Amino acid sequence: MRKLSKSLVYVSIAAFCYGVQPIFIKALIPFFSIAEQTMLRFVGGLLVFALIALFEEEELKRELKRWKIFVPAGILYGLAVIFWVSGNYMVMDAATVGILSRVNIVFIATISALLFIDEKRLLLSKRFFIGMLLAFIGAFGVVTAKTALSFELGFGVALIMLAHLFGGFYSAYLKSLANHKESATSLSIIFASSFFIALMFFFVQGNRPSELIQPLAFVPLISGMLGLGIGNYFYFKSIEEQGLVATSSMLLITPAITAFLSFIFLAEQIVAMQILWMLVLIFGCYLIINAEFGPLHLGRGIKREFKKALAHL
Repeated sequence: MRKLSKSLVYVSIAAFCYGVQPIFIKALIPFFSIAEQTMLRFVGGLLVFALIALFEEEELKRELKRWKIFVPAGILYGLAVIFWVSGNYMVMDAATVGILSRVNIVFIATISALLFIDEKRLLLSKRFFIGMLLAFIGAFGVVTAKTALSFELGFGVALIMLAHLFGGFYSAYLKSLANHKESATSLSIIFASSFFIALMFFFVQGNRPSELIQPLAFVPLISGMLGLGIGNYFYFKSIEEQGLVATSSMLLITPAITAFLSFIFLAEQIVAMQILWMLVLIFGCYLIINAEFGPLHLGRGIKREFKKALAHL
């Protein structure tokens, strides 16, 4: 019960931190360019991981001796965030971005099945392929239900999908770290690497640091602290507790958080067809993460854990 309750707390915090990100980004589009908002969000995230490193100084010193094994994850994450923020600027509303973000389960499950022996059987599952097909059909329906597909919208969706591809490899890297009992302190090194990717993107775009000094600069900083810092930390802690696929399944709640907050703060409306296609997408994701074998049989596993928890009440 204790392990289950910790997992639920970790994944709930991560879901909220991730769910609120499209709200921040959409609200700040009139005030910041893609590079500016990306840079400020990374600074916010860096503050969180600097604080974590401060409290785990001895652990950080040990991890720094093997810094080379963490850099690839940082590069993957930096590219994923850049593509994701860029896609946010082109897709029409935050709720749509939030719903599309669940397609990341397709990439996470596929990459995990290709890289990890304990999940290779997923590739033999009919549910996986049916779920993948439904997820992509649902994603297309969500995008086109509210407006006609244009080049800008299509390009924005492509950037978000590319972000999730890189994010899938990043998540697999986190699972590998968790499997090898690496501490959460390693995230500080990973994030420092991704920060340099964001810094390069910022300067390549022809920006200057002085342009970041604005009255509203604290808002993307808070966004970065939540999504890139706190959200990432608790995402890793949840993977440690219950694994990558189980964590991804519980994060299916994220689109509902984004849709609710976008309605409250941005006055966005979700049309009935979007809800229908969102259900198709989520059902496809559910089939993927609830495959009928081994540790991936999530539905039964979660029910079993809840029954155990209730038995100890």
